[in-house]
Amino acid sequence: MNTESKMNTIRQISLLTALFLCITVPLSAAQKTGHVTMEAVSALEHGRSYHNRGDYPQAIKAYDRFMEIVPGKADAHYRRGLAYFHLGDFKRAVQDFDQAVEINPRHVEAYHFKAAAFYHLGDPAEAIKNNDRAIRLRPVFPEAYNNRGAARVKLGDLERGLKDISKAAELDPAFADAYYNRGRIHSDLGSYSQAINDFNRAIALNPKNASAYHHRGIVYGLLGDRNKERTDYDKALELNAGKKAQQEKEKQAMPAGVPAGGKLTGPSAPPTAATGRPQPVAAEQTPAGGAAAIDWFKKGYALSLSEKHREAVAAYDKSIEMNPNFAEAYYVRGAAYYHLGDPKRAIQDLDKAIALNTNIADAYYSRGLAFNKLGKPDMATESYKKAARLGLKTAQDHLKRQGIAW
Repeated sequence: MNTESKMNTIRQISLLTALFLCITVPLSAAQKTGHVTMEAVSALEHGRSYHNRGDYPQAIKAYDRFMEIVPGKADAHYRRGLAYFHLGDFKRAVQDFDQAVEINPRHVEAYHFKAAAFYHLGDPAEAIKNNDRAIRLRPVFPEAYNNRGAARVKLGDLERGLKDISKAAELDPAFADAYYNRGRIHSDLGSYSQAINDFNRAIALNPKNASAYHHRGIVYGLLGDRNKERTDYDKALELNAGKKAQQEKEKQAMPAGVPAGGKLTGPSAPPTAATGRPQPVAAEQTPAGGAAAIDWFKKGYALSLSEKHREAVAAYDKSIEMNPNFAEAYYVRGAAYYHLGDPKRAIQDLDKAIALNTNIADAYYSRGLAFNKLGKPDMATESYKKAARLGLKTAQDHLKRQGIAW
């Protein structure tokens, strides 16, 4: 496995809870000044409210208004940068974080999130530089050590990456993600007993970490313990199914126009098909082909997560051979073909998945990606629209940015 693939196995970024802004104004201010101040406070409070509900576009509008009235506040740029960050607009997030540290060179959270944004932009060297600055300002900063370690691994510096992530765990013995990340590195290095110890610790701290179960299962498989391998795979699939159901429940309970999941949290894992990686079928959705078909499906999924897409296709082939009506297997095989640079075969499989199950929103979205790869933007848009109508937020956000209704 190359270093880029190894990095892709690292759970990416652990985010800090954002600090609320606080502004005090003398009660004796002139009437006009008092009016402007109240307008600024109102804009700020609206921004904070929208932010905490996850409505980042509206939060940005409120922060814009606040900065028109009260320019030059580092925390205002920091908060707006966070909103852009959570919208996936990392370039604009960097611009705001730059403004924040220019105004306040000791704004440690701005450096930290700037590093995270550069990581997402594919610039681990800049991510390291900004985490260096954050660590100099706050030597006891486990999240910054963890994220700097991830960036170092992405650059192929496994030794220093492992050292940084170990430091994160040392500084915060309850930092579940650090143990998970370290377990992934140990696994890639072939230190399987150490990997299992770290995954055990990650699971003890966060029993709902599906990825930790999944990758501990991979290690058990490499060690030849098939019973533990299958048990961990099943637990990972069960947790993913429960997470998806909970997200759907939250989405239905959310007022119209407000996205679900408004808390300031890090990227979820494992990645969904929006990033080109397939989401596993829920454990209770065992296909008619029986346990053998889903076992091959699980093996293929594990290989996909390790960026071994060609081997994954071979496993999915076996799964489909045992159950030709296994829609999810066609979907994930299509995603694997897309990663192998074969969008035509990807579309064939995605079409088949959709024919068997018209409700797989991720399959429509992935098909849109493949159509784009083939230079067919109109057909891509139609697929994105179908995914959006099925409730896939990634597709909805993509279309919104282009001003396209669905």
